[in-house]
Amino acid sequence: MLHKRFAPLAFAVTVGLSCGGDASTGPRARPVARVELTPATLALVVGSEGTLAAALFDADGRPVDGRVVTWTYTGNAGAPQPAPSGDGRVLVVRGIEPTSFTVTATSEGATASAAVTVAPRPVASVRVTPATLSLVAGASATVSAAALAADSSVLAGRAISWSSSAPEVATATPGADGGVTVTGVAPGTATLTAASGDGRGTVAVTVTPVPVASVVLSPTAASVPVGGQQRLTATVRDAAGATLTGRALAWASSDTAVATVAPASAAEAVVTVRSAGTATITATSEGQRGDATITGVPAVETPTITSVSPAVLRPGTTVTITGTGFTAGADSTVVSVRGVAAPAVVSSATQITATVPCVAGGAAPVRVAVRGVASAPAPAEVQVAQRSLAVGEALILTGGEPSLCNELVTATPTARYVVSVFSGATSQNALADFELGGTPATVGAAAAPVITAEAVGGRGGALDASPALAAERERDAAHFAMLERNRVEGERLRALAARQAGAGAAREAPVAAELPAVGATRPLYYTFSGGCSDTTRVVSGKAIYVGTRAIIWEDEANRLQSSADAALAGYYERLGRIFDEDQYASLARNFGD
Repeated sequence: MLHKRFAPLAFAVTVGLSCGGDASTGPRARPVARVELTPATLALVVGSEGTLAAALFDADGRPVDGRVVTWTYTGNAGAPQPAPSGDGRVLVVRGIEPTSFTVTATSEGATASAAVTVAPRPVASVRVTPATLSLVAGASATVSAAALAADSSVLAGRAISWSSSAPEVATATPGADGGVTVTGVAPGTATLTAASGDGRGTVAVTVTPVPVASVVLSPTAASVPVGGQQRLTATVRDAAGATLTGRALAWASSDTAVATVAPASAAEAVVTVRSAGTATITATSEGQRGDATITGVPAVETPTITSVSPAVLRPGTTVTITGTGFTAGADSTVVSVRGVAAPAVVSSATQITATVPCVAGGAAPVRVAVRGVASAPAPAEVQVAQRSLAVGEALILTGGEPSLCNELVTATPTARYVVSVFSGATSQNALADFELGGTPATVGAAAAPVITAEAVGGRGGALDASPALAAERERDAAHFAMLERNRVEGERLRALAARQAGAGAAREAPVAAELPAVGATRPLYYTFSGGCSDTTRVVSGKAIYVGTRAIIWEDEANRLQSSADAALAGYYERLGRIFDEDQYASLARNFGD
């Protein structure tokens, strides 16, 4: 309610009475010596009225009638106030707005005052709209509240406080606009109370769980041998995709003759396959369901290996495994040699043919797994091409078969090797896998015999006694001798130049070649068969790495460019750093700078 404010009033209401020849107004009239107001204080509420009565007395305390009484207000009494009664001794005071003021009655110089207070109208009740509310946990809604007087009129501007009978279920948060936000915290019921003065109002809140929007089973499909079991997990989600817990699930099978299902935990169930066939397992929660297809297959017999042929296995060759409990169809059979998968290429109920993978030489167990059921290991012997390099020696393997699977044998566990893999193509049109593994085991006297690699292209040092490699060894030895002679001759020429410059003369620093910037391009010449004088084959090379010792150039015609492949760019970066930080020192130490 809006109230108009008024400046403090100080006005007088004067009432005079004349009663003809009354002795009180004549020459012998007694003067007013005292004024009394009844009551001395007056408490009102807005909209109510109260009465003040003035009594006049002479000096002897005798009542005096027929005299003029003037009423004055001091303070903000509000206006308009009623006029005094007919004889002037009674004044009706009205409560217009919350305030306090003083009323004074004056007669012939005698005065009396009464204090008047006007209080706001009391709150009789609080009206909350709506009176009931239903929410989903996590959701919110707005309610309104108004303070009411006894006559149900709205009392504006009254402060309203809120409380919840169960804050763990629902809470109320007043907003700046006067509305109240009710938030559902968890499923349950709560009563929110709005209080203002002595008035109260409530809203009954019911909070329900977030509804289930979907149920997903994992796995959604499985093939299970008859008599076997499959565990299924149900994930219940709301419309936003959030996982819901604690929701009831009802499990069922479309064909209990094929598969039955039994709950195992709050969100899991175990399916038991009774016979071959297909059954749909469903999990239902609050009207939403998820499905999984279970296919019963004939029970898998544990495979048994009776023989492995040949007795000595070589990587890349074929191994034939004979036994029982195998299955027709290589897609359901896995052969492993020393734990490394060897994809089956032919399979029947009693025989499997597979390719021997690259594994370490020596005794190696062979296993067969059919639909996840593995056999006991069968012993086999694996022979791998073994290489033994002395410090400074180099081995070049060319062709697919010699480089298929090799072991570097050393009696020193801390031996270090530099292994480089190159492609003979000038453009990167194909990629090949390359795997480098290690084992801390030292190869002893029982190691598999050395397998001669006839296609080895070049070697510094002895590999075996074959005539072809002996010739290669001689050519390499001659080449290394030439390099050493060149190095010695270079040192001699440097010393000669220093002497010719004069004793004590400063030796000029060698002029370093101008290094390209990363991204710079240059024509590069290459040849495979035309000899070193053939300069007709030109590649436009782009510098992609410039280090302290290494520069890596990339053919701009390559189909795959490092600028578009972060993995390839990282590989080139690592290759350059390895040469700068490791390989250069080894090469300079063994072959000169």
